[in-house]
Amino acid sequence: MTVRANKPASNIREKLKELDYAHVPYEKMPAGSVVQHKFKTTTVALTYSGSSMMYTGMNVEIAPKFASSLLAIQVAPQFRMSGNYDFGIGFKINKSVAGGTETSILTPATNYEHYFYDSDSTVGADFRGRATILAHDYPETTETVNYKIYFQAYRTDYGSVTKFCDNNNRSFMHIWEIRQ
Repeated sequence: MTVRANKPASNIREKLKELDYAHVPYEKMPAGSVVQHKFKTTTVALTYSGSSMMYTGMNVEIAPKFASSLLAIQVAPQFRMSGNYDFGIGFKINKSVAGGTETSILTPATNYEHYFYDSDSTVGADFRGRATILAHDYPETTETVNYKIYFQAYRTDYGSVTKFCDNNNRSFMHIWEIRQ
């Protein structure tokens, strides 16, 4: 017995050409997918003054596509510390939603997360480095969220000087929206 099946003719090559591989709809992205990435870099040098956290001028704005997304934040600030006694630096990340009040998402326990110990004040020292700061946030909104970086010196006495982006060294900030 012979079985015959009739099906409409289709040209697979033409069907493949119709697909838009350049853009996957956000709604079809699986959990764990990076939905978007924002990046900023600066070389604007600042010298710390005062007694509280100082804004670096570095910020990244992102408008999440999904209110349930995780935002993974990575900051790599360059700094320089010098002085005639112990010195250190701490960094903080604040956020504001749609231009509202700033709240902290990462505050250091101390303002000497990065620290240089000198047991006496007889010889000056100089330390340059780059911190790696990792944080995350669930902003629970699709409005624009602005993340800002602050820093604070451990001390300003004993000839201590603390700088952000000294000598045109670059600092970076990345934010990835990850679908949940």
